[in-house]
Order: sequence, then C-alpha cells, then structure tokens
Amino acid sequence: MQPGNRILARAPAFRGAAVINRGRSALARAGLALGVLAAAAAGTVLAGAGPAGAAAASTTALRPLAFTPSGHNFGPVTVGRTAQQKFTLKNNSSTTSSRLTVGLAGSARFSITADTCAGIRLQPGKTCTVTVRFAPTATGAVTGTLKAAGTSRAATASLAGTGGGYLYWSNYATSTINRANLNGTGVTTLVSGLNSPSAVAVDSSHIYWTDGAGGTVMEAPLNGGTVTTVAIGQIGPEGVAVDSSHIYWGNALGSTVMEAPLTGGVPTALITGQAGPRGVVVGPQ
Repeated sequence: MQPGNRILARAPAFRGAAVINRGRSALARAGLALGVLAAAAAGTVLAGAGPAGAAAASTTALRPLAFTPSGHNFGPVTVGRTAQQKFTLKNNSSTTSSRLTVGLAGSARFSITADTCAGIRLQPGKTCTVTVRFAPTATGAVTGTLKAAGTSRAATASLAGTGGGYLYWSNYATSTINRANLNGTGVTTLVSGLNSPSAVAVDSSHIYWTDGAGGTVMEAPLNGGTVTTVAIGQIGPEGVAVDSSHIYWGNALGSTVMEAPLTGGVPTALITGQAGPRGVVVGPQ
C-alpha cells in the first residue's frame, strides 16, 4: 500500500475504536455507579422492611390498652347499699394482646361483678368490659384501681367512693336528736329529754345543736351518749355550724354571730349588729 493510503486507512479505524472504547468505558462506569446506587437504595428499602424496621413501625403505632371511662367516682353511697359502673377496655394497637389479667387494688369495698376481659387475647380495635361494684360498709372516702394487663401492655382506671353517713335532725316536739340512714331506714333516737332543740351540725365525732328556749348550745357523740353544754346564756341561738376547731351559731334575738372552741372556752361574738341571724354555715373561701 502507498504511505498515504496506509495513513488514511489506519487513522479512521484507530480514532473510531478509541471513541467507541471511551464511550463504552464511560457507559460502564456510569452503569457501575448506577448499580451501586441502586443496590444501596435497595439495601435501604430492604433494611427498612426487615424485622427491625417492622418492630420500629409497630412500636410507633402501638398505644396501650385503655379503659373508658378512665376513672369513676361512685360518690356518696349509703352504707349497706351498692353502686355499679361498667368499664370498657379497648385494644388501640395494631397487634393482638397476650392473655389479659384483670384485678383490683386498693379498698376491699370495690369488687368485680362481671368480666369479659380476663383470660382473652384482645384483638386490635376490639373491646371487652369489666363491671365494678362499690359496697361501703362504713362511712368515709376510699379509693382503688382497676387494672388490666398483658405481657407488654396495661391499662388502669381510678376508683373512688364515699360511704354515706347518716341523716341527723332535731325534733322540737319530742325534744330529741335523731339519726337515720340516708335511705330513710334505721331511725334512731340519739339524745332525748331536751328542752327545745333546733338547728344541728356534725363533724367526724360529734353532733351539735342549739336550744333556742334554753339559751344553750349542746353536743353529744355521734352515736349518742353524754351530752355536754358548749355555751350557756345565749339569746335565741338557732343556726349552728362547725369546722375543725370551732363551733359557730347565730343568736337570733341577740343580733350576733358567735363562736367557741371545740375544746371548750368562753364564747366570742364574731359579728354584732345583725338583724336576727339564724342560718349559719362554714364554707370554702
């Protein structure tokens, strides 16, 4: 071949091969990079979809079991009577609970009378119920807690109730101080042989009353017993009230509001110049 022909023949072939090779090399590198990125992305997705990722998502979505209502105050219930409240337990999570246990803590005055929750596996979004009864055997406030629990979750509902005391009153015509259960049963005469008892008040240990005609303020234990004179020489005492340290009354004919220490002492006129004060009560500020 002539030199010019050799040059012309080799040059296009060499340059074309180089261009093609460089193009293939660039494509290969680009493909490798894309492959690495794709693999990395795929690895991330797989990692998120694996057990650890599922557990994290489940933990985020999981909410504890919950009672409705979350608490209940039965209020005053007469001693010897009962009151009931139904609680609904719901599984708010996305997984079925383990077998549930149900119980009570606190005062023995609370008891479970019906239960569809204990021993079951509560499915997501499903409910069961527990009924609690309050049966006071004595006066006073008590508290308790209703509990439901599985292996990894639990729910509670607060309980409160007050054993209702008694109804006290004075009977002017029979000259007595009387008591009965809040439902009207068990009427009992606590004190008799009085002059003209009128207003009454009670605290945790005593009952107090005024005797308008006799001008006295009296007290006796809540269950009856020895009568003690708190104040004498009053002028038409009527309304009476008591707090933790003092007894108060109104002297309707003396135009004063009086007080005396519960431990005994000389009565003091707190307020004067009133026009026949009668009803007296101690209240919050």
